[in-house]
Amino acid sequence: MREADRTFFRPLWRRLVLVGIIVVWTGLEWWNGDSFWGILTSAALAYSVWSLILNFDPEPAAAAKTDGAPDVSEDQPKE
Repeated sequence: MREADRTFFRPLWRRLVLVGIIVVWTGLEWWNGDSFWGILTSAALAYSVWSLILNFDPEPAAAAKTDGAPDVSEDQPKE
């Protein structure tokens, strides 16, 4: 995921709204009896739940440092 995407999806409410829209869309496709689009939207729903709810890390690893000090361990020569 790009950093711009991560910034946009950082608030939980935006991710929940998007997943909710896909839930409604999937339900409408199955309710109308269109199994092809039902399967496609079900796959999109599964992917969105996985990537936006279960596996989403709002803070990238590089920005997760709390002290703000640079990591000097890589600059030190190995003895």
